[in-house]
This record gives sequence, structure tokens and C-alpha cells, in this order.
Amino acid sequence: MEPVLVADDLAPGDRPAAARDWSDVRVHRVAQPADPDFALAYERLWRAFGAAGEMERREVIEARLGWDPARPVAGAALAYELLVLRRGGALAALRDHSAVVRLGADGRPLPGPVVVHLSHAWVEPPLRGSGLAAWLRALPLQAARR
Repeated sequence: MEPVLVADDLAPGDRPAAARDWSDVRVHRVAQPADPDFALAYERLWRAFGAAGEMERREVIEARLGWDPARPVAGAALAYELLVLRRGGALAALRDHSAVVRLGADGRPLPGPVVVHLSHAWVEPPLRGSGLAAWLRALPLQAARR
């Protein structure tokens, strides 16, 4: 199931964004490197963050897309998401993040928080200031709940 915009996930300072019309925004979770949106998203993020050394190489991101929370690594369930947001069909924004759940010896989640590492967020320049960044901050909460 694709992520959706959930107003209750917005931080208090971001709540005014919920009042705007977002009915033409679609969120797509890139599930594998073969997804056509993977190349688009990676290239855009690389252009924005790669030269400064703030973006992982393509092979690293491809490997992260293969993380499966049902197959723990070193006592943790890991999930990586690369989200592509389109508005009216056109690329509007990108977000990638990882969720980490520490597991006990029995494979069950340990008490405590789920950690979500917010990696990169990008809003297309014409849409900056539109409120899309608020949704980029809120969407990772769905990964934490999965």
C-alpha cells in the first residue's frame, strides 16, 4: 500500500499545511531499483546532495531497497523507503528515510522507540514554500508504524 498524507502526522507547526488542497498529490514508494521512479529520484537526489558528499552511492541505495524487516540484521529490523511525490502528475518532491526496530533474542521488538533516520528531502524549486516540506517531515511516521 502506498503512503498517504495523514493530517494527524503533521507536527504542530506544520498543521496549517493540512488546510490546503492536496488532492492532486500522489505518493509512490519505490520498492526496487527496476522501478522507473528509482532512476529519476536517485539522479535528482544525487544532483542535490552528491557533490557535497551528502548522498550515498547508487549501489548503497539499491541495497537498502532490498532491506526486509522480516529478515533482521544484527538484531534489528530495517526498512528503507524512497518516496516520490507527484503533484498533478509532475515530480514535486522526494524523501528517503530508514526505520530501525531493535529486536530481542526472540525476534520480537524490544520496548522503546522505533528510530527513523531522515536522510534526504527535496522539493522542486517552484513548489518550495507550498507546504510540501511539511508532508516530507510527516510521511516517515508511516514507516515507523509499519
